[in-house]
Amino acid sequence: MLVADTAHGANAGFRLGLEDRHLACARRARGETTAHQEDAEPHQPPHGGLGPRPLPRYPTRPVPPQEHVLAAGRRAGRSVTWRKASKAATISRSVLPRVRLAGRCPKPAADGTIPSPG
Repeated sequence: MLVADTAHGANAGFRLGLEDRHLACARRARGETTAHQEDAEPHQPPHGGLGPRPLPRYPTRPVPPQEHVLAAGRRAGRSVTWRKASKAATISRSVLPRVRLAGRCPKPAADGTIPSPG
């Protein structure tokens, strides 16, 4: 299990690299980030015959992460010890919903590497 901060969670190249390697990762998402349900799959809209074919798209709109957390409910929360100090452990209650972050993924280069942003 890999844990990453907000900057890594917003980096599409980082997410794509983890997905390609089948690595589990918990990432913090920014408030402006949106996500689909984990099992959401894009569908191919029908082509009207004129112009370019439409790109695959998700049938539902993505929502902010906090909506996924609220939908999971209180029972989904787990106590997580994230630091053990000399006097007491630091424990917080967290909900880690499995979601598919919305947004564009960069196209890998010919050698398979993902270009860095900017």
